[in-house]
Amino acid sequence: MPELAIPVEYRAEVIQPILELLLSGESAALVGVGSSGKSNIARHLKRLDVRAHYLGAEDTRTLVIFLNCKAYAQAAPHDFYLYALDQLEQALEDSKNHARVNDLWNEAQANPERLARRNLNRGLDRVVSAGIEHIICLLDDGDDLLAHGSRVLFTDLRELRDNHKNQLVYLTVTRREPAFLRRDGKEFEDFFELLDASGHTIPLPPYTASDGHHMLRRLAARQTPPRPISEAEIRRLHEMGGGHAGLMRTMFFTARTGTDVLGQNIIAKMGDNAEVEAECGKIMDSLEDIERLALRQLAHGKTPSPDGLRRLVRRGLVQERVGRAPEIFSPVFEYYLQQETPPQTENPTSLQLEFLGGGQTRINGQIVALTRVEVVLLQHLWANQPKPCPVPDLLTTMRAAEADEAQEHRAHGPTPARLTHYLTRLKDKLGPAIGPRLQNDGNHYWLAG
Repeated sequence: MPELAIPVEYRAEVIQPILELLLSGESAALVGVGSSGKSNIARHLKRLDVRAHYLGAEDTRTLVIFLNCKAYAQAAPHDFYLYALDQLEQALEDSKNHARVNDLWNEAQANPERLARRNLNRGLDRVVSAGIEHIICLLDDGDDLLAHGSRVLFTDLRELRDNHKNQLVYLTVTRREPAFLRRDGKEFEDFFELLDASGHTIPLPPYTASDGHHMLRRLAARQTPPRPISEAEIRRLHEMGGGHAGLMRTMFFTARTGTDVLGQNIIAKMGDNAEVEAECGKIMDSLEDIERLALRQLAHGKTPSPDGLRRLVRRGLVQERVGRAPEIFSPVFEYYLQQETPPQTENPTSLQLEFLGGGQTRINGQIVALTRVEVVLLQHLWANQPKPCPVPDLLTTMRAAEADEAQEHRAHGPTPARLTHYLTRLKDKLGPAIGPRLQNDGNHYWLAG
């Protein structure tokens, strides 16, 4: 049986707004939980017929450079630039564009540390000169790269964007929001600003019924021999998995071993399966603490925080309907959560931080404006909590942050006095419910548990 093709309209509810944003000259971040089909969307955007479907006349003036970033998280920046040059050449060939950059790649190989970045910039210049107006650099599987990549890399990526401001945009594809992946260094903040504007982070919802059903039919057709699957089985698998690609796929193979998906107690049978449990674990691993807590509270009949619930609804993990309690997207995933130990009542003075960039920090769901030095000191304390941080270490952190701080926000006076000033002001901004957690003994500061 021939393989079922993925239709160009696949995941249109996600791809359409992404392309509209990218073609307006803005970068974006696509964020989805583990095994939710993020890379499938990235690969779909590479297809010429897909771009022709969505872009019309703009298609011939648009180039998509697909970069799988996972292998380059610990690599030197010049290795990444060489890879990007090679993929740029591949994108030009696929698009049948007459421009070529292979000679630049060959030249850069001789001295990558000096030439790779320069030649990548020259390659982009050639592409623009050849009539390409939109260059989409697609950074797939980018969690490790954004979390651990060299600071120089992010400075260079931002500079490449600035050199081709009207043409080059980035689309990052990650499990976690970029804001949570990296909290150190102005270099990353400068790159993150490209993704930070309202509406630029796009959460990936579960599959619609039509796309989920097509995925299961395609999976059945690919088996040797092709596996017969009824419409009732397809509907049940989609409902149990809540449209999550990894869960549906795992349950499909579980059913192939003899489990009747239309039988009784099927939710518990699927939820107790080791492979299904592992898929549920992947979802939990790609969430923030506040999201995990909110899910566990919902599964055990407790009321989550408004911010936790808001985040889960935005991610498509919880559905809200008028007149009904919020519902977890998948009954199998909810069963998995219910087998865990019920969460303790949330401590009202627990500290939940999200460093959003641009000086903004969300503290327990509320946006608080902090100065550059305050952000960096809070990040240092947060990363080491509840371990006491010696004053000399904090002074070093403070001085480095002051170099990037606006003059009007800097404290004055001797070094120890400036540190006391910043931390006293930070404690006030944390508020009466949280501020007491910031403690000191004269030689150390720490965030108490």
